[in-house]
Amino acid sequence: MLGSSPQDETIKLVSRITEDGVLDTEEVYELAEFLNENEQAALVWPGDVLHEALSTVFEDGVLSDEEMAALGQLIQDIEKEAAEAELPTVWDDAPMTNKPPAIDIVELTIPTVANAEKKSGTDDQGEAFTLDVGDLTCSCADWISKRADLPARSGGRLCRHLTAELNRIKESLPEMNAPLSWLLGERTQRGKGTHAVEYYNLLMTDDGTSLVSFGSSNWAHVLVPIEEAVYERYGYDFAEGRWSYGRHPVGFGPVRQYVQQLQTDA
Repeated sequence: MLGSSPQDETIKLVSRITEDGVLDTEEVYELAEFLNENEQAALVWPGDVLHEALSTVFEDGVLSDEEMAALGQLIQDIEKEAAEAELPTVWDDAPMTNKPPAIDIVELTIPTVANAEKKSGTDDQGEAFTLDVGDLTCSCADWISKRADLPARSGGRLCRHLTAELNRIKESLPEMNAPLSWLLGERTQRGKGTHAVEYYNLLMTDDGTSLVSFGSSNWAHVLVPIEEAVYERYGYDFAEGRWSYGRHPVGFGPVRQYVQQLQTDA
């Protein structure tokens, strides 16, 4: 469980920029900028290890494919070490039981956009696309390869183009809910789509409405409310039965119990 120490802030940042399993150059620069601006974070693990590696990488001003792969492997090693340091996971609410969690579960459905027209353009990565926000389709490579076969109104169908378009018009959609609104904004800000998995479920508890996505991958992605209209992201590894970087939601016992039962049912 993390607070707000320099070490905690580094782990939170690394967890956020790598939660989709892809490390890109913008995220490497974001990490380097954070460590340069936060001296205390760069002096303690894992910031010290990352700062040294990034300093070496940036000596020639060029990020090669080999250096990106090495950074990715380093971050994977940090993730595992952080998670192992927290094992076993502390479930700080009521003990886990075989009883169903006290929770209402509703499948997330992307709101329908009436009278939507197709939209074409070229994004900031130089990829041309044509999207239809009405039926949640796009001509981009990401949508065709990963999302075309997902359920018709699933959250997993949203490539970065559909995500940005829905975020642009979300205030006009009466069926918009708080976790989806936050997710659209966060994904758009980062220039990414949603996770291309089959299931997106809203979980209603006394603590608020959370969002859990999961499917054929080994991971569940969990959004829990930390204040009004603000969410924090967590990841759970089904294969290894642990929370990413050893971080799990504090409180939200029914949500955590639901995630663990997903692992049991898999």
